[in-house]
Amino acid sequence: MAKKDQQELTDALAEAVERNKHAEIAKLLKKGADPNGKVSGMPVIISLTMGKGEPTIKTLEMLLAAGLK
Repeated sequence: MAKKDQQELTDALAEAVERNKHAEIAKLLKKGADPNGKVSGMPVIISLTMGKGEPTIKTLEMLLAAGLK
C-alpha cells in the first residue's frame, strides 16, 4: 500500500476513534489502517481522549485486538 493511502486510512481511523464509531473503526482496520499510526505526529490512541463523546472500552478493545502497542 502506498504511504499516502496508508496515511489516509490512519487519518480516517483517528477520526472514527475520536467519535467512537465502531462500525467505521472495524471497516478501516479491515482495510489495513494502522492502530499504531500517527496523525500530525500524535498516535491514533490520543484521538480516543479528544472526542466529544465519552471514550469507550469497546473502542480501546478494538484497537488492542488490531495490534495497538
